[in-house]
Amino acid sequence: MESSHQSKYTIVKFGIIIIILAIILRLFIIGFFKVPSDSMSPTLNAGDRVVVAKCKNFIGFPPSFPLLGVTDSPWRFRYSAFSRNDIIAFLHATEEHNQQVYVKRIVAIPGDTVSLNDTSLNIRSSTINSAIRFEDANRLYQRFEGSFVVPGKGDNIKIDSRTIQIFKQFIESEGTRIDILNDIVYINGNPQNFYTVKNDCYYVLGDNYNNSYDSRYFGFIPENCIVGTPFMIIWSKSDEGIQWNRIGKLID
Repeated sequence: MESSHQSKYTIVKFGIIIIILAIILRLFIIGFFKVPSDSMSPTLNAGDRVVVAKCKNFIGFPPSFPLLGVTDSPWRFRYSAFSRNDIIAFLHATEEHNQQVYVKRIVAIPGDTVSLNDTSLNIRSSTINSAIRFEDANRLYQRFEGSFVVPGKGDNIKIDSRTIQIFKQFIESEGTRIDILNDIVYINGNPQNFYTVKNDCYYVLGDNYNNSYDSRYFGFIPENCIVGTPFMIIWSKSDEGIQWNRIGKLID
């Protein structure tokens, strides 16, 4: 009889350990995301389900946590920097103020100069000078035309009632309140001409340039909003049915 109780206790203990490990795995190691559109086609198509590595660049808490919701300052240690051409999953506030997960490719990193017009995006730095061209029809998405430098952590950027429109969304994503009154910019209630950036920021595009809602519309993505790096398609289903040839495909 005692042996039976001992066996039940062992099974329960083993089950609890498995549950705890599964929770840790899900919260800190990997995540899952269904691609909603073809903005990253052909790399990712609508209907793809991808695995996101949350610990490839960070150790610590994700930007969104069960019960606690979204946090502007997740506690985590970055041991590997993001680079141009990395694909990232990140939280972004929609115009309806709902947080959604997006997947895009980094095309510019802190210190890069980005120049955007109707049909092209130019990226310049000490090591790169490249241009991405797209159809004029895509200007429907564009809000931030002109030339600007992608900010990094600790940078002091000059702000006024005009330039704040470029920086407003990422500043608010860092947990800072922005108000504009009589052409004066107020940060957390205080009038300011400069803002010190809290996170490295990135400029992202969809691989399907002509049909992508990305940094051309919503500006920079601060690092505190990044969930992780998608690395594999684990399931894929389109209107034509299951896409067997895409299942197990590594993402790059």
